[in-house]
Amino acid sequence: MRFSAIHKLASYLMVAFSFAALALSEELSPWAVILGGVGVLGSWFWDPPRVKVERWTAILSALAVAAFGYTVLSALSNGEWITPGAHLLVFLLVAKLMSRRSSRDYQWVYVLTFLMLVAGTTLNAEISYALCFLGYVVTATWALILFHLRREMEENFLLKHSDDSSSERVEVERILSSRRIVGPGFLGATAAVSLAVFFLSIFLFFLFPRISLGLGQRSRSRLTFAGFSDGVTLGGHGVIRNDDTVVMRIKVDDPRYQGPSAPELHWRGVAFDRYAGGRWSRSPNAFGTRAQREVKDGVVRVRLDAAGRFGNLEREALRQEIYLEPLDTATLFAASTPAAFDVDNVIPGSPAATIGRLGQNDEVRYPHGGGLRYVAWSDPRGAPAAALREAADASADYDAYRALPDELPPRVAELARRIVEGKTTPYEKAEAVAAYLRRTYRYTLVMETDNRREPLDYFLFDRREGHCEYFSSAMAVLLRAVGVPTRNVNGFLGGEWNEYGKYIAVRSGDAHSWVEVYLEGVGWTTWDPTPSAQAMARGASIWDKLRRLVDNVRLSWFRWVIEYDLGRQIGLFRGIGDALGLGKDGFIRSGRFTRWLAAHKLPLGGAMLLLAAAVAGWRLWRARRGQRAAGDGAARGAEHPVVAIYTTAARAMARRGHMRPAAATPREFAGALVERNAPGGRPFAGLTELYYAARYARAPVDVIEARRLLDAVKAEAKQKNGAPARA
Repeated sequence: MRFSAIHKLASYLMVAFSFAALALSEELSPWAVILGGVGVLGSWFWDPPRVKVERWTAILSALAVAAFGYTVLSALSNGEWITPGAHLLVFLLVAKLMSRRSSRDYQWVYVLTFLMLVAGTTLNAEISYALCFLGYVVTATWALILFHLRREMEENFLLKHSDDSSSERVEVERILSSRRIVGPGFLGATAAVSLAVFFLSIFLFFLFPRISLGLGQRSRSRLTFAGFSDGVTLGGHGVIRNDDTVVMRIKVDDPRYQGPSAPELHWRGVAFDRYAGGRWSRSPNAFGTRAQREVKDGVVRVRLDAAGRFGNLEREALRQEIYLEPLDTATLFAASTPAAFDVDNVIPGSPAATIGRLGQNDEVRYPHGGGLRYVAWSDPRGAPAAALREAADASADYDAYRALPDELPPRVAELARRIVEGKTTPYEKAEAVAAYLRRTYRYTLVMETDNRREPLDYFLFDRREGHCEYFSSAMAVLLRAVGVPTRNVNGFLGGEWNEYGKYIAVRSGDAHSWVEVYLEGVGWTTWDPTPSAQAMARGASIWDKLRRLVDNVRLSWFRWVIEYDLGRQIGLFRGIGDALGLGKDGFIRSGRFTRWLAAHKLPLGGAMLLLAAAVAGWRLWRARRGQRAAGDGAARGAEHPVVAIYTTAARAMARRGHMRPAAATPREFAGALVERNAPGGRPFAGLTELYYAARYARAPVDVIEARRLLDAVKAEAKQKNGAPARA
């Protein structure tokens, strides 16, 4: 491939990776991505002489000024500079690509691509940025090296004439079209260097102390989806279980909840106490979240009332390490009825000050702009069956959770009384209602509504099929009709086991609703009346395995790059120390290493002396070998006197305007001088042959003859007749 084509291709690959880093962030408008991509592709063909670029320079400059003004106004009106600035960078990049004529234009292109890559660090938190960054590092190395060579060609090569003293710039097209300047070897070597620098940068990234300056990653785009919401409206969704987007990933310590065959867990999020008009919401009479808040070592722990059932939280409760994607809710999720939450790395004055004070119905909220890592504690097993059966009716304090809307048809309450006929305890009533719903009604994802009817009444007596929100709402309302306190809960059910990362991936399609029933002496207890047919099947195909592998890589990216902080760095170093035996009980820290040294000090001392003697002998051998090479009369590369003589002659010719092109070998250069009958050309050609013999053939060379040829070169080069003047 021609030199100019390789340089252009490397430059455009550099542009492509920087543009992709922004385009894949999903922060640019679709029009900016489409028009920017078309502009970049079209500019590849926007070259002289096909297009007279100078005709468009003024127009592009005027458009750039207008775009800058629009960006400033947009940023001032919205108070957000990064996204408008990214749009401006895309426009300026396309404009500069369409107005490039020389290496200076390419230089501005490189500056714009670097700024786009920097903007991508803020806008794009996905692993796609890492791939774009790696591609940019390699292609930027190619482009910048080739750019330097091209600029030297365009600015420094002069064409000298032997018949007069005039000079003009060389037409560099012949050199730019050469296929001999760079090749696969050059590209491979520079790519290897780039990768070495890239991996060294990764090492330094993990090694350097992490210091937060409050300039961290911009908030990732929040996920909004059907199924889970901070409110429940019956009939408000159509087909809801069709979204495969991962919303959180959970690592659990208990082996009973690990693996593809583990029991499904209810991931509780929000709860509602008031039902009216087919909608669940929170009433002023609902209990606020009762919790105790403590801060220790930069970790906020919120203990809920349920934590009182554990003598030792860390030993008895299920620990869940949760990586939550940016959602359109501040709710923290946990399995079943949560007992406590731990949020790490709290900065004074951060939103963590509000944790434990927000929410009702045992909700715990933590306002956050991006993804969040936290630890939750709970007991999915619940209370023993005997305690559930013996639970008495709740007191009047829970009347808010017995309230029914006025518009509810009387036949709903009549149905409730028929279902629980003969049942005396709250547990028996809850079991009877749940069993009746699972047995009588069918689960479906396809919704039908009748706006003239109360949604729950229409479900129970006419439609007789629905999704989880209908089943949970029906159970909650039916139990309230017979005096049992209930609340409707929204969250997620189950998830997909990821065998590569050993975690549960909960997806948007896992959104679910169920019921919490209050039993005196036990507390709020989970009941799920939805038939089990609603489970989402996930296959074991190659595509499914590949999808889980990619998801695991994405989680690692967030853990070790986006959310890599001082606490995680210390944990990493401790893990390395434990692996090397540097821990408290390790080989070194335990004293065993010291005792082992004392027992083997003589053999170790002898081995160290032998090693020192070997190093000293090797260095002495190297020194004597160098002395022999310096005194050898045969040619030894740059140490031979003829090499220095040739260099002096070449400088003398250059001072008279005869400079060797970068694409020409010394022998080709000497031949060209002889063909042009340049002064000093013939003795210089003879000296060139001696130079080849000395440097490459390692043959004995007559140094006296070389010096005679040097004198002849200098003498002829000084002749005024036919010697061109320097430009």
